[in-house]
Amino acid sequence: MTTLTNLFTPAPLSSEQLERRTIAQTTRTLLEKWEKAKASDNYAYPTNRVNSKQLCISTLEGSQFNQVHFSAHIVLRQLTLQPQFVAIVDALEINDDNWTLVNKKGEIFQVHEVEKTVGTFIERIDITQQVHAIDSLKADLQLLARSAVMTGGIVSSSDRLPLLNWLQFQQLNLPEAADQLQNLIAWLELTLPLPPTHGNYWGKSNETGATELCIDEDQQSAIYQVIHKLMDKGEPRTEPLINYLADALLKKETPTALREYPRRAWTLLIETEEAKAFAQSCFEALSEPSMANATVLSTEQRSRLLVAAVMLD
Repeated sequence: MTTLTNLFTPAPLSSEQLERRTIAQTTRTLLEKWEKAKASDNYAYPTNRVNSKQLCISTLEGSQFNQVHFSAHIVLRQLTLQPQFVAIVDALEINDDNWTLVNKKGEIFQVHEVEKTVGTFIERIDITQQVHAIDSLKADLQLLARSAVMTGGIVSSSDRLPLLNWLQFQQLNLPEAADQLQNLIAWLELTLPLPPTHGNYWGKSNETGATELCIDEDQQSAIYQVIHKLMDKGEPRTEPLINYLADALLKKETPTALREYPRRAWTLLIETEEAKAFAQSCFEALSEPSMANATVLSTEQRSRLLVAAVMLD
């Protein structure tokens, strides 16, 4: 029995993982452009130092940074809509795609993106004095400055901010050289490997690759039939399969013992006579008769079949 189907499909990437991958791609683009520029003009880039301090990165809704930053972000957005603030920004005569940053020192900057040889960077215009002259905004500005301490030293009215501040939020130092940027990219892209087929989530197998026993979608109906035959018994079902298996376990173990050592529960359950008989019935339903009669299920295979049946039930 072989198939490419994994019954336990990996979960989609979280917002945190997606944000890290987005930042990794932005950082990789910077590094690739820097390496290309250095190769064509080594005189302009005499060392391996790479200035990524004001590299513009984007955060994603639902990420850890976004959740911590959200309240201050909303306060700043509301502040930037005040008529006095709008008048200050209009006087700057910069492009429409601009936003506001407030740092933990209480300094206010109107910023926009600038395309440079090696990437997209943030360019700042200091408007601290003009904004602090507006008495009605001072209370919010003090609140934002205090809040910035918790979000890498910055509050942004956009989902964009400097790489430096995102790294400070993660308690990481800013990379200053090409090799350090490569290390950062590797860390940002680090995720758990995909599980082996049927996932070794319960730690019952030392296998790290694909398993020999696989169940494709067409074969799932065979397991359903075995469950139906065992559980229905000519009348409507009153409990799920996991209850049947748990009852078998409780014939040998007391609830107190299982509560004290919960990690042993599954190991003990798959060794009950009921679990063995049920797993063998599933295997026979999935296999050719000659193969089923000649094969003795290993503990790992029996565990996977039982997990598959419980999940399908």
